[in-house]
Amino acid sequence: MKKNRLILLFNKAFDDTLSEAERKELFLYLNDVNRKEEVFQLFDKARDTFKNDKHLFTALETQVLKQRLLDSIPIEKAVKERSLTKWFIAASVMLLLMGGVYFHRNNHSSIVEDNVLLTRDVIKPGTSRASLSIGDGKTIFLDSIDGYLEIGDGVTIHKTAEGQLIYHTDANGTISIGEQVKENVLSTPRGGQYQMILPDGTKVWLSAASSLSYPTQFTGLTRSISLIGEAYFEVTKQEDKPFVVKLSNASIQVLGTSFLVNAYEDLQEMKTTLVEGKVHLSANGSTSSDGIFLSPGQQAILHKKTRHIEIHNVDTDDILAWKKGHFVFQNDHIEEVMRAIALWYDVDVVYQGDMTGETFIGTISRFERIEELLKTIELTGGVHFKIEGRKILVTK
Repeated sequence: MKKNRLILLFNKAFDDTLSEAERKELFLYLNDVNRKEEVFQLFDKARDTFKNDKHLFTALETQVLKQRLLDSIPIEKAVKERSLTKWFIAASVMLLLMGGVYFHRNNHSSIVEDNVLLTRDVIKPGTSRASLSIGDGKTIFLDSIDGYLEIGDGVTIHKTAEGQLIYHTDANGTISIGEQVKENVLSTPRGGQYQMILPDGTKVWLSAASSLSYPTQFTGLTRSISLIGEAYFEVTKQEDKPFVVKLSNASIQVLGTSFLVNAYEDLQEMKTTLVEGKVHLSANGSTSSDGIFLSPGQQAILHKKTRHIEIHNVDTDDILAWKKGHFVFQNDHIEEVMRAIALWYDVDVVYQGDMTGETFIGTISRFERIEELLKTIELTGGVHFKIEGRKILVTK
């Protein structure tokens, strides 16, 4: 976005004349950590003139911006007063834009109004982070790299400013006959997720505590990868080369389609949800004729012990909510609810008492403070929570 465009959006925000599209455009710009200095300059000019007391951004967008701000504030005691002043000025205007919450600073102390705490939560939501094993025994923590990195055989990986990992193959980077293609493994920890583009152009969103194994080049008759955990795929169509996802208990074959796979090894069920296109699912040990085809909006549940497959119609928007920054629970048992929360916030959950029949319905931001999230669930009246370090106790 050009600077003049940003100034225009700021001015329209002050005048309360932003369209919905312009409001979203401004939100995306404020959320770009690479634009901090440019935005700060406008904050400095705007802080004395901004009068709008309306809620410019939605609750979810507010939480994203707030978390981005808190993640950026230096917490070292040795930070100079001048630097802190700059951060507070920026915070003041950003939080005003978010709807009437503000910071006030004087010469001796910092006062935080409306219960917005200027501290880092002990338990924080997940972030975009992962590690990459590149086939020669080397592991790269992707937080530590930027730009391009050659990994051999004419293959270069590119980490974009948005944190996405993209594979590029040089025109001369072909594999000789008899030479083995290197396997890379992308792994996310609890409390992490990551986006990437495979060598064939297929887009992947890898969820928390998951790993994806794939070649640096697809040279065979199929494009085969292996998944543990959860991932959403938007597969590049290649009529002559099917895309195959290998799981511990099944395999999925597609040409060009969008689908979600939930295949954590500690669960007794494996779920495949089709958004667009067509997929074929078959349990390991069965023939291709024993498998099933899914249509868009259908979810297949494979029971690992019996290898029986059930098919249900589902709301794909709910299923993909994690990818868009939400938890969506539809009468889910409390243990399922807390498992999802534990993976994203990297906490342990301990149950005290019988939780039979305890369910929850609701939509919650994945960027909510853990305390507020648990309070929302408690409103159902069925369970109560107590946080002890990184452990959450669940009681009746």
